[in-house]
Amino acid sequence: MRILWPFLLLALGLPVLEAGLLIWLGERYGWGWLFLYLALSILLGAALLSLERRLWGIRLLATLQSGGNPLAALFASGRMMLAGLLFILPGVISDLAAVLLLLMPGTWRRPPRPPAPRDDVIEAEFRRVEDSRLPDHRPPWDS
Repeated sequence: MRILWPFLLLALGLPVLEAGLLIWLGERYGWGWLFLYLALSILLGAALLSLERRLWGIRLLATLQSGGNPLAALFASGRMMLAGLLFILPGVISDLAAVLLLLMPGTWRRPPRPPAPRDDVIEAEFRRVEDSRLPDHRPPWDS
């Protein structure tokens, strides 16, 4: 039971701290600016969630095709989605946590592309065989 006290304090204290900070910012800089900041933060979080919802499969497939670790791609997608959720939650501390998640190494790294196979090159030898049945339509430079 002693181990749960810090988590309980954090779970109850963080919303109180966020609300107090938002009230202080609203009184200091104006409520209009605060509401604009919160609206932009929510829009950014929603856009980040929407983008990551579309791209997580592509990121995972590219990692698998390049021979990379699929867990790294899943963790990067998870960080992006968690950052989007933190941006949607109203508060400055949650937004700072979201920015820290986005700045973590490996979040924006693209997986290396595998080298393209050279399937378009066919190595062979050839010789020209004249066929008398075909009409003689050679270009002038091929005489």
